[in-house]
Amino acid sequence: MQEWALISVTEKEGIEKICTGLIDSGLSILATQGTAEYLSHHGIEAHPISSVSEFPEILGGRVKTLHPKIFGGLLANPSLPSHQKDLAAHQIPIIRVLMVNLYPFSQKSSSLPPDEALEWVDIGGAALIRSALKNVQNLLLLVDSSDWHYATKWRELDLKTRRALALKGWHHLIEYDQKIYEYYLKEWQNQEAKHISLFKVQDLRYGENPHQKAILWSQKKEEEDFFSEITGKTLSYNNYLDLYSGYTLLSHWDKPGAVVVKHTIPCGAAMAKTLETPLEKLVEYAWQGDSRAAFGGVVLIQGKIEVSLFTKGPLKGKFIDLLGASSFTEETLEYLQKKRPRLKLVTLPSRLNSTTAYRSLGNHFLSQEPNNMWGEEWKTVTQRTFPERLMPLANFGVKVNSLLPSNAISIVTDEEDLYWHSGHGAGQPSRIGALENLALPLFMRNMKERAEKLGWDMEDYREGILERSVLISDGFFPFPDSVDRASQFGIQYIVQPGGSKKDGQVMEKANEIGVSMIFTGIRHFRH
Repeated sequence: MQEWALISVTEKEGIEKICTGLIDSGLSILATQGTAEYLSHHGIEAHPISSVSEFPEILGGRVKTLHPKIFGGLLANPSLPSHQKDLAAHQIPIIRVLMVNLYPFSQKSSSLPPDEALEWVDIGGAALIRSALKNVQNLLLLVDSSDWHYATKWRELDLKTRRALALKGWHHLIEYDQKIYEYYLKEWQNQEAKHISLFKVQDLRYGENPHQKAILWSQKKEEEDFFSEITGKTLSYNNYLDLYSGYTLLSHWDKPGAVVVKHTIPCGAAMAKTLETPLEKLVEYAWQGDSRAAFGGVVLIQGKIEVSLFTKGPLKGKFIDLLGASSFTEETLEYLQKKRPRLKLVTLPSRLNSTTAYRSLGNHFLSQEPNNMWGEEWKTVTQRTFPERLMPLANFGVKVNSLLPSNAISIVTDEEDLYWHSGHGAGQPSRIGALENLALPLFMRNMKERAEKLGWDMEDYREGILERSVLISDGFFPFPDSVDRASQFGIQYIVQPGGSKKDGQVMEKANEIGVSMIFTGIRHFRH
């Protein structure tokens, strides 16, 4: 009995080569009218569906494939005697391969009125896919042009591969129907809906706490560039949160850098000014950003990790839970697997898409866009101008501070060939509390440690470092007290979003005490 391949595609380019191979494999070509004409134009013998169904395409193309002879051929199991009898009695073709695209509804509906967009809702194609799914043991289903090459191998493909390709078709159909539903729900009932498919990547060791189960999910079924575990224990829920927080910060920079993360907070960070800045120096400064908090934390580095970083560099003798980097030398991996077998090593992705963020509230969800707007027109709002030399440093500081939980204050310092996150206070109910209780004391401690290490007089070092340091606030100052207190400490340069009802009083205080201040116009709260 003659066997067929049914072709019904909107993306026709290149299918003539596939159809030549299908014919060589012993199949005849059955196609919808447009596809048949395309193939005939390229010298391929293709039979229009109407020649088998003996029924023309009608209703302006709304009905093409919807016929018992076509769907009987898709759903038949030729190994069953009862099916063989029906096939013979009704002259139904046995279909072994189905290649199908659905009408491009999303593209067309974006520029058409809703009533016209209905013409781009695929009926026959969707029914073809559903039928092929039901008969996967006897039929090869292909819905993606990147999979067309499987068509000529239809005889040799095992059931596992057929099922994988069939599931791809099912997922394609689900996404297609969801887009149609979301479109008409909004058009007809003025209500929005969003459907998200999640695929399980792996079970995690545990959640935020050992008694909580946790799973890593992905919106993509196929593997993508993500955090790749090399050695150590399986990553935990907290590890992934810390990795993503640190990676987000690194991705904001246009130069190499290092960041130390603890409980999603960048407690230390350093970014190179040039590509010549030594990696060891970046790690040294990032660690010192808050050396007490860094203990047991997560370290992320843009660059290749050499073993010297551990044998004689800034990570020698330091306890860390996880190290993420662009790459590792073989010598480094051998050394760490032998000397620090419990240390988790992860290679960082080259790029992660910045997508909508979701947070669950029981049966409800919040969503928001990524926080990656920094302000196009920063404005000096004080009599004292803000030095141009400190603008790159301020930009660095705003990006670091955006990853701290609010209320957040950061102090950043220009250190010759790098920018340093030299002090911070975060997660405080009041802005003055973040400044007085955390940011300034940590900055003072770091100044003392640097002065001692360099053998400098503390007062001389302090005077120099304050000239090249900037204070960053994630939100506006509701009162002048924070500006006053920062000035008493010696801070001369401040960057904040502005927007308070008392901005006038804050600017007046800054002018009174000689502080230079910029308004960025962009707030960076994080909760």
